[in-house]
Amino acid sequence: MSRKAEAIVQAASKVFLGRGFAAATVDEIAACAGVSKRTIYKHFESKEALFSLIIVQTSGQLTNTLETSLKKGRDPRETLTELAREYVHLILSPQALDIYRLVVSESARFPDLARSFHQAGAQRVGNALAAYLEEWKARGAIEVDDTRMAADQFMGSCAGPLRLRALFNPAEVPSRTQLERWVTAAVDRFLAGVHYRPEALPAQAKATSRKTATRQAKARARQSAAS
Repeated sequence: MSRKAEAIVQAASKVFLGRGFAAATVDEIAACAGVSKRTIYKHFESKEALFSLIIVQTSGQLTNTLETSLKKGRDPRETLTELAREYVHLILSPQALDIYRLVVSESARFPDLARSFHQAGAQRVGNALAAYLEEWKARGAIEVDDTRMAADQFMGSCAGPLRLRALFNPAEVPSRTQLERWVTAAVDRFLAGVHYRPEALPAQAKATSRKTATRQAKARARQSAAS
């Protein structure tokens, strides 16, 4: 993508998020980008095409952050904890909340766009996590029939009511300590539900698992003492 096209995308993102799709005009986007309408249509077929590109591209960029947590060969508890932590911080970020609001508000007008947003975001992470769960299942570290469903349930337990609260009451921001407690509880419940067995892992992963569990236990003890 050329620099001019990137400038148009950045300007359009700002206008769409501030005004919504219906109220936003190509004139406003052109003025924000410092280009002419003709230049916009030279790079993008329509306002709809530009909007679709921004939503799917943004969703993919945000998801890339989560996929880095799913590195092969790591301890399941450590991996899930990092994934949950990154996911919670991601969905509560102002950018993610703004994009989510925008997609929901335009989903009836652009059902294909809403589907693409889901596929590039939540579905992509869910597929990656399901593949990782299959590895653990094959090693005998967990017991689960449907790894794809298990992945969705884990991500759902991480989000819980946190995103809804943030959407309806932006001023209600959980503290870092509260988020850590939420993440630890979500991971503990999930691993208990899939009958996690650290002894089935390679020696190095077992050692990492014990260290991770010990760190989390100490953190919970500190949090209980402080409350």
